[in-house]
Amino acid sequence: MLFRLVVAVICCCGSIARAQEPDIDELRRSEFGGLTQKEISRRIFSKEQDMISRLAAMPFVTETYMQSLGHHQAKGMDVALGEQADSVIDDFYVLATVEFGREYGDRPVERVLLGEHPWRRHYIKKNTGAMERIFPAGLLSMLFVDLYGFDADRYSLMYRGNDNLAGTQCLVFTVAPLSARDSGRFRGEIWIDASSYSIVRAKGAFTGPYERWYRGSGKYFHFDSWRERMGGGWWFPSVTYFNERRAFRTDGNLEFHYRGYAVLWQQHDDNEAETTVVREGSSSHLSQNSVVARLYTDGLLATPGPEEQRLNRLVQQISPVGGGMGEHKIECRVLLTTPVEMFAAGDVIVVSRGLLNIVPDDSVLAVMLARQVAHIVLGHARIADSFPQSLFDGQRKKDFEGFGIHWRSEDEAGADAESAILLKGSIYESAVTNTSAFLSALESQSHRFPNLALPRFGAGVISAASKPVSKEKLETGNLRFENRFRVSLNRVIIGSKEEGKYAEGGIVSKPIAINTSVQK
Repeated sequence: MLFRLVVAVICCCGSIARAQEPDIDELRRSEFGGLTQKEISRRIFSKEQDMISRLAAMPFVTETYMQSLGHHQAKGMDVALGEQADSVIDDFYVLATVEFGREYGDRPVERVLLGEHPWRRHYIKKNTGAMERIFPAGLLSMLFVDLYGFDADRYSLMYRGNDNLAGTQCLVFTVAPLSARDSGRFRGEIWIDASSYSIVRAKGAFTGPYERWYRGSGKYFHFDSWRERMGGGWWFPSVTYFNERRAFRTDGNLEFHYRGYAVLWQQHDDNEAETTVVREGSSSHLSQNSVVARLYTDGLLATPGPEEQRLNRLVQQISPVGGGMGEHKIECRVLLTTPVEMFAAGDVIVVSRGLLNIVPDDSVLAVMLARQVAHIVLGHARIADSFPQSLFDGQRKKDFEGFGIHWRSEDEAGADAESAILLKGSIYESAVTNTSAFLSALESQSHRFPNLALPRFGAGVISAASKPVSKEKLETGNLRFENRFRVSLNRVIIGSKEEGKYAEGGIVSKPIAINTSVQK
């Protein structure tokens, strides 16, 4: 009897002690500004849901690029081969608009301009030789933690510490699904702006699939998603990078290695005029140039900024004697996409962001610009067609094939002679040899990034006829798409020197992932 009484007393005391232990989720913490773990979690969930609801009023353009890498292998002999042995097998590219649902929970709607047709462009070749279908919506989802499921009913947050991202004080949380075997849920880390409770960065992977008899090809990749501050305490998704390499469990041989990125920017601002752009020192009307007007209205041209001003200065330096351009008031605009291209339309030279990221220096860029100036001066760049309909509208049986800007062989020969005249006496006259070497390297190495070497809107830059004539031969190493110029959400090209000037409060510095995505 006495023994039972002692046991009862001990159990009672233990229960009282446990009842007196404070719930860590109910403790007010100085790191959270006096909030509890539960309170700050609710604010984080609520802020993310409100941000996603705001996306409905903002149509976006998304660009996705992906590479498949691999290497020759023999059964049972592959375990020693790491990522450094991989080279590019195939690549995948998509350019589309995306509209998020008008109601929270509605599925996003994509309209694909490039990457839809023919059927082969839906697939990418794996290291095994098999073809795997890629779904752009799945890559788009990696810009978010969980597009329509990030809430307290599905996730738990655990505070890990503080961090500083590009001057933004952040709270770091680990994120885990409440149900350990809930397929497609995010598991990883998030960085939270301590002043607004918005997600600044998300790094992790979606979990599963866990279905017992699942035999599908669905795969979830590890990704690193970064956001941009747009004012009012709001951070919107801007870019995500992924790099996933998996081997077979049976023999250790490589199954697949995928890496790439998805970029998001606003298609247009509701306050923007669709036909006119007012630039400093210019009153150029886009309606006078149907190609430029269509690209700008469809959200494919950058809003003029420092990079366009730099390109215009290069054009002005091409013909130092003045008068070589006649009455043409030539201006440059930047195409926001990554495929390498440069073309003239009317008195406007369009340069892709991808070209800016791979060209070695300003002197090579100036020689390439001189060739486009020559086409303009010689009257090759006249535009007769109009493009009243959005490029993203309508049903197509094949991808958009460009604006029909192609140069005949006699046009190229004339441009070659004229550009030599324009460059004579300029500070870029001696750069013809380096330019020829760069274009030759771009052509010979294009098999490493075929979708980025293919022009999408105008004439290509690596055809034999478009290379400047040079008697000298110069060797060059592997080309790399350095991430020197990025796209802000409001479509301004951001270089390293302009970081933070064109988005309110600054843009979080993103890792240079594109730098390695086409290295091999």
